[in-house]
Amino acid sequence: AERHRAAERERLVNLYEQAPGVIAMLEGPEHVFVLSNKAHRELLGGRDVIGMTIREGQPELEGQGTYELLDRVYATGQPYRNASMPLMLPGPDGVLEEHLLDLVMQPVFDAEGRTIGIFSQATDVTERARTEMRLRESEARFRALVDAVPSIVWFARPDGGLAYLNDRWYEYTGQAEEESLPDGWRSAVHPSDLPRTDADWAEAIRTGTPYR
Repeated sequence: AERHRAAERERLVNLYEQAPGVIAMLEGPEHVFVLSNKAHRELLGGRDVIGMTIREGQPELEGQGTYELLDRVYATGQPYRNASMPLMLPGPDGVLEEHLLDLVMQPVFDAEGRTIGIFSQATDVTERARTEMRLRESEARFRALVDAVPSIVWFARPDGGLAYLNDRWYEYTGQAEEESLPDGWRSAVHPSDLPRTDADWAEAIRTGTPYR
């Protein structure tokens, strides 16, 4: 039975070691590291923290609220989750850099229901978040540029429903955005022109030919 438990623990440790996410297990009210997988060590610049308390192993977290979060999870037995949580962590050269983590702190209980540790799992979403921020900034600049154009400009999805209309459309028709998208723009077309407009638009969407 002891050999079986040891083998099972080794299997779990190997699984955690190979996991792509950041995984750490801390025990006791001082939050001593008993498990730190490869992704966690890489996030810490290769630092081995096994046997250290969180304050010893990750002193850079001082003043960032992480110690207090762990204390609260341990004291209350309530898990903690945060998406894109900013933390200053050491980079390859040891200089602190801001990382954004999707973080989960899950309390671990003994047979009597008492908290004995915290299982921590995180995903570093820094690059994804930065890419999304650059896309938002790029879209904002694009919209500002297109809204400055004196002509009506629109973009449609592959199915033909409109995804965007610039400010000139709303000024010209008096419609609001929620009235125009994706197909409400049709109500601004004169009824006698609508059948041909619909037919030409449908043909352009079907064949990929220019719509004029």
